Amino acid sequence: MKLKRFLAIVLSALMICSCCVCANADTCKEEPDEVIVHETENGDIVSVAGVRVADIVDIDADYYMIVDYKGKGVSLYDYAATGMKVIIMDACGNVLEEKRIIIFGDVNGDGIITAADSRRVLRASVEFDILNPWQKIAADVVVDEAVKADDARIILRATVRLENLVKIFEMF
Repeated sequence: MKLKRFLAIVLSALMICSCCVCANADTCKEEPDEVIVHETENGDIVSVAGVRVADIVDIDADYYMIVDYKGKGVSLYDYAATGMKVIIMDACGNVLEEKRIIIFGDVNGDGIITAADSRRVLRASVEFDILNPWQKIAADVVVDEAVKADDARIILRATVRLENLVKIFEMF
């Protein structure tokens, strides 16, 4: 019971912080000096926040479509966000390949690392929220194949520039 009360207080504080941190989304989309891309075993594309889709997706096809996690179309020049899907098709519109885009630390799919991502990870670490497979990859910033409170702590520190997720991602 004490754990639930403690988590409720922490989550309330995170919700308040999410209103203060990154109020101007454009300033939070700092483009990294170097674009780093990893590919998962199933072909998903993992990168860091602040990159455009064109920087991390190499499309060698005439017919393709890129959609966000809600299914809304996006362009190659939009900022990449967790949950975006690259769909490669043939001339008849048949799907040949699908790749999911995952941004390290971006759990809610908005392309920006904020306290809301940290809150979601913390809730998932105590099983208050359920993350889908690509959100779990985005949430696991400690890279230990588990979503824990330590991941939430690092993401929250990254929102106020006390942690550098790019440096952590380089070691991944």
